[in-house]
Amino acid sequence: MISETFEALFKAALPLGILSYFLFHWSLASGRLGNIAGRKALKSELKRMRREAKAAKKAGQKHASANPLHNKWLKFGGGFYGLVALWTFAVIEAREVYDFFMDFTGLGGIVDKLGLGLVIEFFVNSLVNFIKAIAWPVYWPQVLDSDRILLWLILAYAGYWAGIRAARWKNRGEGAE
Repeated sequence: MISETFEALFKAALPLGILSYFLFHWSLASGRLGNIAGRKALKSELKRMRREAKAAKKAGQKHASANPLHNKWLKFGGGFYGLVALWTFAVIEAREVYDFFMDFTGLGGIVDKLGLGLVIEFFVNSLVNFIKAIAWPVYWPQVLDSDRILLWLILAYAGYWAGIRAARWKNRGEGAE
């Protein structure tokens, strides 16, 4: 149990805490997020940001956010669910990029991979990975091979809230100077 707790801390809580810190700090510092003092206020602000992003897209405008990571997070829904989906997407994509480069056997392997087939494979894999990321409550229990999924979920959520609190604290500190 102790070793799995440490594993969950390093593979779930810490990455989600860091990711939520950077996304929320950036959103607060840029003025995209207002009051996130509590869960209700946070939920309301995230809903507002998603509405703005959808309205901008519908109007054919680029969303106010120039940060692609931030845009992907909002596309996944924002909040905890969206953050875990974003993390899941990043983990899946990183594994696939690693596997892609490990498949090469010299320069001939690279040349053989290049072409239309690679482009099509890239888009299909991205779509499949997007679906897996959205379905993270199904994906992670299969990947983790653990009987303590609730432990992982609780620590991930704790990391998420720790990141938000740190971002709020950091933003408050910057505004007071």
